[in-house]
Amino acid sequence: MFVVSVCSTSDKFGSPTGPSSDTTPPTGTFTNPPTDSQVVAGTTLTVLFHASDDAGVVSITFRGYSERGSAAAGTDTTVQRFQLRTVSFPLQPTDTNPIIRQLLPVLTDSTPEPVFLEARITDLGGNVAVVTQRILVVAGPSVRATTPASGARPPIGVPLPITVVGYSPDSLTWLGYQSTGVVPFTDSLAVAPAATVATRVLALLTTQFTPLGADTIVPFGRDKVGRRILGSPVFIVFGDTIKPTVTIDTPAVAGLPVAVGDSVFVQVHVTDNRGVTRLVITGTSQRGSVSLGTDSTVMRYFPKTVILPSSRDTVITRYLRAVSTDSLSELVTIAATATD
Repeated sequence: MFVVSVCSTSDKFGSPTGPSSDTTPPTGTFTNPPTDSQVVAGTTLTVLFHASDDAGVVSITFRGYSERGSAAAGTDTTVQRFQLRTVSFPLQPTDTNPIIRQLLPVLTDSTPEPVFLEARITDLGGNVAVVTQRILVVAGPSVRATTPASGARPPIGVPLPITVVGYSPDSLTWLGYQSTGVVPFTDSLAVAPAATVATRVLALLTTQFTPLGADTIVPFGRDKVGRRILGSPVFIVFGDTIKPTVTIDTPAVAGLPVAVGDSVFVQVHVTDNRGVTRLVITGTSQRGSVSLGTDSTVMRYFPKTVILPSSRDTVITRYLRAVSTDSLSELVTIAATATD
């Protein structure tokens, strides 16, 4: 069940306030969690929400509350179950795209009951729309992934640790995860002997050929009575966030003497999680004074550019030819720059 209500700010004459005469309210939709999905009391809730407005969205405030008591008896009250969280948009986008936020539970309250998630959207014209969606807070066994965090951008080409924590009064026998998206995979580890509380660290393996993109990780567990327990999904985006590593093996020591006009032999070792595609080797000197503003970079060796077929680990050897028109004796810096 979800409910949308709309209001706009106005002055005493009924005219909308704000920087424009915009009277069209914003709109929004919860894409996670699904309506009436079960959430174990005390667990953090991952929310995906999509908002849009013709003038621009300024902010979205999330909260989670329950309604208790009886309106007829005058005992009705609203109880906070998830802490307030506000997302601001300084650029006032007309479309926020799906945003991911985690709502922290009020740990002092573990009552099983329906809970309403509320998103209060404010647009550039001061219009406000309130979108609510119902979930069910339940007591009982729980499973959650403590790493990675939702919204993480892990690199590909290296193992991604996934930590799954579970609880069941009927004792856990298995913990694992299932991933869908750019890396579909399922992995699990036994809990032996069975335990009411357990933690297992697993890994999601990627290669240099793994495509960049989004992945959803759902932790799960199984207990001694055969019950399968699902946790809240974790949303991540694989990216190439690791820079290449470059090591100049030759010349092996700084200050190696080379005769003016001679070529210099260079050996470079490059590695990268996805693969290096380009390597540039240069030889330059620094002349002049930085403090006097007369400093300059002078090419002493002609640069070499090497194109590579996405090599993850390779050694490149090249001779750098000296610039024959310059015979000054000085320190020269050999540099290697790799692009993945």
